[in-house]
Parts: sequence; C-alpha cells; structure tokens
Amino acid sequence: MTKYDKFLDQDFVFYFAPADVGGGIPSQWGRTEELYVTSQFFDVSSPQLGTWSIDVDLKFETGVQWVDVIPAAFPDEVWYMATVPYEFSAQFESLEAWVTSPGAQAQFTVRNTGTAADPAWKLVEWRDLGVMDSRPRAFEIHKTWGGFKAGFIRTFSSP
Repeated sequence: MTKYDKFLDQDFVFYFAPADVGGGIPSQWGRTEELYVTSQFFDVSSPQLGTWSIDVDLKFETGVQWVDVIPAAFPDEVWYMATVPYEFSAQFESLEAWVTSPGAQAQFTVRNTGTAADPAWKLVEWRDLGVMDSRPRAFEIHKTWGGFKAGFIRTFSSP
C-alpha cells in the first residue's frame, strides 16, 4: 500500500465504467476513497471477504501508445494518456472467482512530478472503460475492475 500511495497523484481520480454506476456506486471517487478501498483488499483481519488472492494484469506489452496531453490546469506540463487492456481475477474462500469479462480496457493518465533526469511518475486518472457482456462459467462472476471495487463499497463504511 505504501508504494501505491506514493504512485497516486494528490489529485488522483478513479472513474467507474458507466455500467457499474448506480445503486450507491458513484461515477468516480478520489484518492482517499481509492486508498481506503484498496487497503481493504489486503486486510487479513476482515472476515467478510475471505479473499484468497487478487491479481491485476495491465497489458502494456500489447503495443500501447501514449498520447501527449496538456491539461488546462497545468499548461506548463505534458501528461501522457493510454488505453490499456487489462485482466483481473479474485479468488474467495467460497470458491467463487471474479474474473474480467473479455475486452476489458482502462484509460490511464500519468504525469512526471520529478525531473527529466530523475522522473517521478504519478497516476492522475484511471478510467475503467467497461467490457462486453459474456456468460460466466460456474463459480465465476464477470466484472470490471471498477465493478469489483464497487463491491467493497457495500461491505465497508467509508473512512
């Protein structure tokens, strides 16, 4: 969590896929909520979860192209944005597995808060773009990464 905390920009925003929004799930949340919910994935004292493992694989090796972005709020900076396919899986003590639906993608925006000689990359935005529907196999629930995180909103109260 310490590394993830350092990697997130102070103004980090996670955007949920449109299909995941509603029923108490917001369209986005900020750095505080992101760190809180993510920390709950690793809380071994939480009997509600029974999580065995979580694996997130961002497929940067698929030939991702970064696009330059000059944000209005930071006109002297160049940020970089890319759309990246991803896969994730979560295994639970109940033998249930949540896995990525085929075609899952997210858009990432990063900025260098260091120097050219000594870069310090920060994640500014993570936009879950959603997936195509598919039929899950037995004991699998297909989700987006945001949909998986949204399940934790119902399990834990906010900080």
